[in-house]
Amino acid sequence: MKKNNFEINSTFSPTTNLPDVRFLELIESLSKIAVQGYNRHREVIYWNKASTFLYGYTQTEALGKKLEDLIIPPSMKKDVIAAHKNWLEHNIPIPSSELTLQDIKGQPVPVFSSHVLLKTRGDEFEMFCLDIDISEQVSVRKALEKMVSYDPITNCLNRHSIELVINELIKRSIKDFSLLFIDIDRFKDVNDVFGYEAGDELLLKVSERLSTPLEKTDYIARFSADKFIVILSSEPSSNHERLTQLLIDSFNSPLKLHDQLIFTSISVGICHFPNDGNSVRTLLQCAETAMYDAKENGRNQFRVYNRAMSDSSHFQIEISQRLRESLIHEEFHLVYQPIYCAQSEKIVACEALLRWNSNANKNNTTPDTFIPIAEKVGLMIPIGNLILHMAFKELKKWRSSGIKDVRMLINISGKQLLQKEFFSQLSETLEMYELTPSDIGLELTEHALIEADDELLKNLSLLQVQGVDIAIDDFGTGYSSLSYLNKLPVNTLKIDKSFVDYAPYRNNDSAIFEAIVGVAHKLDLLVIAEGVETTQHVEYCKSKNVDMLQGYSYSKPLSSQVLESFLLPFKS
Repeated sequence: MKKNNFEINSTFSPTTNLPDVRFLELIESLSKIAVQGYNRHREVIYWNKASTFLYGYTQTEALGKKLEDLIIPPSMKKDVIAAHKNWLEHNIPIPSSELTLQDIKGQPVPVFSSHVLLKTRGDEFEMFCLDIDISEQVSVRKALEKMVSYDPITNCLNRHSIELVINELIKRSIKDFSLLFIDIDRFKDVNDVFGYEAGDELLLKVSERLSTPLEKTDYIARFSADKFIVILSSEPSSNHERLTQLLIDSFNSPLKLHDQLIFTSISVGICHFPNDGNSVRTLLQCAETAMYDAKENGRNQFRVYNRAMSDSSHFQIEISQRLRESLIHEEFHLVYQPIYCAQSEKIVACEALLRWNSNANKNNTTPDTFIPIAEKVGLMIPIGNLILHMAFKELKKWRSSGIKDVRMLINISGKQLLQKEFFSQLSETLEMYELTPSDIGLELTEHALIEADDELLKNLSLLQVQGVDIAIDDFGTGYSSLSYLNKLPVNTLKIDKSFVDYAPYRNNDSAIFEAIVGVAHKLDLLVIAEGVETTQHVEYCKSKNVDMLQGYSYSKPLSSQVLESFLLPFKS
């Protein structure tokens, strides 16, 4: 073996008989290699300066002492004595190898050690050990191993390592274990508000808090950006859900980041080996599916995996894939539901509603199902842009044919609003189709408006001044608070169908309905009642001074061709 440009031969025969002077001259020339000589009783007979530098013993301190009492750790003593004896008595050489010996202070010393057995003129055997300090190489190797195995921010195991751990636990199959898939709720908000350094610090604090109640036989890993894996194997599996709740509850107290107290929470999915799977991939998928179920049901909780979750997940994956394909091929169209003035019963606006072409939508999936999936997988932004183009193209046809007084209302998702380019793109698209802001209205959810920051509200206010009608859609299904209405740049309130359904028949529903209309009018907001489906609904809404009516009592959503006949009276 070649080390530091020296050729070291560890296979000298016991019959090798080198002149003492020549051998001593040779080993003295190896100034950077620690060389020690021992007699057949393993007592030191030679100790060079490099040995003193490496192990701390002077030559005077070392001479006469036994090998195993100087630099051999207690755990190795028996093996070293046996190996030396086998070489002397059975001609079995001690192979060259990496060893961790110890210095005068008992500290570990990593070396590459080679051994030579010499026969003296007096037929005695002497063993010489040549030790090369490999501390630096070992340090670098450990650093590399840590880089490969551990996450640099949290010092937890990384994804590769935890997958190896799970695989090993599966192979042993000694006991059941639970796999926890953990996501930090609203982690992106911390990055956005406080910066990535604060985000990294939060990851470290979360990992420390998660680690606190764990036993030595449990494992924790940072799996990806804001997600952790915990393996519980120390307690009976019946206790794992209780421990999971303790982990969730531990975040009831805030974390301190840069002298600020930050409250956060976690959502956790749990699966069990072997009940839920017997492969790494299956277990991770099951736990992740359960985690997303926890997030969709309000966050800050755990869900235990069951097969129904996978069925739902597979359905969503299938729908999202088909939506992506349909987006590429533009396999969507719009229908339009007229909105009528309650007093004149003339059409004053039409709401554009998305539909998925039947040739692509093989399961006849309704908008109530596929739109939330599109939101979840990030497709509503491109789909929303497509809706704008389709709606504006249709609206341009109306204007070109002389229909001037019917406004187009378009639903805008919260994610669309958060795009920095949304307002400039809206302006450019209006200009592309030769339309004006007063030609359109935007329907926004309560949640999107309540969560809007000052910049977003400023942009909406500017649209409102330019003539765009801003409406709160499905009012009553979100925060249902009247107190914030005077703070938001809105013109119109659309009362959700659920309020309209029973208002004519139930006193409590009627009282709420009247309160909404009354407050809206005092704030100079127009009111649209959605889901007006019966004569009783129409009469009731008119009696409560609702401004506009929308529903099947007047018209179902119509194709662009059928709608043209409805709009003929509005041609100028």
